[in-house]
Amino acid sequence: MQGYGQPAYGQPAYGQAGYGQPHPLKVAYAGYGSGHTMVDVTDFVKHQVNEGRRHFDTEVIYKNCGDPLPGVVKHLIVVFKKDGKKHSVLVKDGEPAHHF
Repeated sequence: MQGYGQPAYGQPAYGQAGYGQPHPLKVAYAGYGSGHTMVDVTDFVKHQVNEGRRHFDTEVIYKNCGDPLPGVVKHLIVVFKKDGKKHSVLVKDGEPAHHF
């Protein structure tokens, strides 16, 4: 249980590296869908990253952003910058969560 004045789980405490500093992971784009039908979920993913979430699967996106193509296998793609380098991850429906 988090007590008064204690950091949230997984967050740095006062005086530790990262406290009060912007997160080093910067999400540039996140999309969910298939082929030419991709829904932009960048704002949702950015918010989740800023709240400390570091793993994503398509179920999280589906439950919060809806299903753009019912009955079709979809993918979540996230393009981000970490430690000054550009990365991207692609997660297929039903695959385990990707941690970044």
